[in-house]
Amino acid sequence: MAIKMRKTSKGRYHGRPKGYIVSAGVPLSAKKVQEHPFFGMMRKSRKPVRQVMRELRGGRYRAR
Repeated sequence: MAIKMRKTSKGRYHGRPKGYIVSAGVPLSAKKVQEHPFFGMMRKSRKPVRQVMRELRGGRYRAR
């Protein structure tokens, strides 16, 4: 019902909040992607996007 009225709805599991469901009509952020500090940092790189993302995210057993 809340989604039809364009309101945010809380998802709960065993009575505890676990997440939010946001209607498509509600703006999530006023910022644009281009305003993010990371945007354009890899502009000169010739590596494929898939390889860059793999390096940034790291593997399953990557020590931090």
